[in-house]
Amino acid sequence: MNRNTNIEPLLFPVELKPVYIKERSYNKLSNFSAVTGNVDGIEKIYSVVSGGYTLVMNKEALAFGKDVFRKMFPRSSDEDFNVFNVKYPLSKIILSN
Repeated sequence: MNRNTNIEPLLFPVELKPVYIKERSYNKLSNFSAVTGNVDGIEKIYSVVSGGYTLVMNKEALAFGKDVFRKMFPRSSDEDFNVFNVKYPLSKIILSN
């Protein structure tokens, strides 16, 4: 099994947007948001989340991981940090084609 260490395609911005349902007219669901991203001009919904959800960008998560690594291994340098294996849902693959 080959490891995927290329995180760059996943560093695109995502955001929370309101969710609506259609009954007789469109009604906003106040306690839900859609996690959306736009890559190559194509907007995609990745998930619907409940109120209070905190969205963390992949760039932020990567920076947090590097910070934890430096704290756990204080004698190491940034060059010692390596991404072991990147996994993501098939929807990202479809989005980027």
